[in-house]
Amino acid sequence: WQRRTEPTAPQSFGMIPVAEFDALVLPPLDDVLLPMGFQRIASRVWAMTGDLDIRPMFALRAWKGAAYAPSWGISLAIVPHLSGQTAKWHRTHKSAEFDIWEDAKPREMDLSTLHSRDAILRAMPSVVAGSLLQATAFWDSTRHLTDIPATLDRLQEQNSGWFGMRPQMRLADYVVSKRLGLHDRAETALAAWRINHEDAKVTAILEKLGR
Repeated sequence: WQRRTEPTAPQSFGMIPVAEFDALVLPPLDDVLLPMGFQRIASRVWAMTGDLDIRPMFALRAWKGAAYAPSWGISLAIVPHLSGQTAKWHRTHKSAEFDIWEDAKPREMDLSTLHSRDAILRAMPSVVAGSLLQATAFWDSTRHLTDIPATLDRLQEQNSGWFGMRPQMRLADYVVSKRLGLHDRAETALAAWRINHEDAKVTAILEKLGR
């Protein structure tokens, strides 16, 4: 992952331990996400529970420079992922993986362990409200497989360089497009995804998909 790393709030001397940072930022996010049907599946990752083909996800991702920022997206039951040389499914909420996602904007939603405790606590209400507003709009726009090509096009148009460094999105584009009968688009996405992977990994994914 690569991201802007400049701190956006006054810095204190020294760095807050990660465990203490989590104690400041995770409860406010739990308070909003858990009543919506999410469960925290990792230290800063939430996935919606239930038997879902398109599963909303939310995360507070770590970046360079002790920075953390919200991200949101979806996990798709029809899209596998690579684990080493092996292709695996992620079809339960506990195994969910981001297949398509978006990072928070603007930079004011960045948090950092270099910020003071008071600065983090002051920032959390606006970070939670702002990120959930954008995340909900994203989830609403990806409720159906037929919505996903347009979402991918928007992400690529807005972040062409960023999109190119996310091969899992290329794989999702291939699988979804093929399922929708968009064969030219599917083959273009598969070709773009292949660039980042050796033959053994390509074979593992295609075998998993039954191709």
